[in-house]
Amino acid sequence: MSPSYAKAETHLKNINPTWSKIVDTVGHCSFEPHPERQPYEGLIRAITSQKLSAAATDAIIHRLCALYHKHQFPTPKQIVDTDVETLHSCGFSKLKADAIHNIANAALNNQLPSNDEICKMSNEDLLKALSTHKSVKRWTIEMYMIFTLGRLNIMPADDATLRSSITRIFHPDKNLSIEELETLTSPCAPYQTIAAWYLWHYPKH
Repeated sequence: MSPSYAKAETHLKNINPTWSKIVDTVGHCSFEPHPERQPYEGLIRAITSQKLSAAATDAIIHRLCALYHKHQFPTPKQIVDTDVETLHSCGFSKLKADAIHNIANAALNNQLPSNDEICKMSNEDLLKALSTHKSVKRWTIEMYMIFTLGRLNIMPADDATLRSSITRIFHPDKNLSIEELETLTSPCAPYQTIAAWYLWHYPKH
């Protein structure tokens, strides 16, 4: 287990008995980001995953890669050259197909920061830089920062599954606002990403 994850588990368990129970119930963190991916790929995968399960997302990405007879993720040019109807046949909605075309176009025209540039950017600077692109919203960027970059202190407060989990565990009789959720999870810093991972994996019963 990563030393950072071990520190995160200890930190979360020390917040209060509820967090301790969450960590003990789920077990050791097995979160695996993919920092080797190019920004356009990370963003496209994040958009694909919106409102879908991990299994459904993986299936769509697999069909996308299969279009090009390779197991590797397609290049920006390959995506740009693929029409919306073909992308739709992979499982992308028209809205998502348009969105990944926009991201691929941005990559093709060198309008996305490089991995080296991103490594030097703060979370807020990266949010500002990427949100200038059409179809790239805060949730998409946060998912990219979590699942591609592996940044440890991201709490995607507008994620529906996460909000449902937090409400169920901490305030089942209340409809939490984003501000209340952020306040409730603030003690998890600087390991809010790991806290989110535990909340996503905590049993629903």
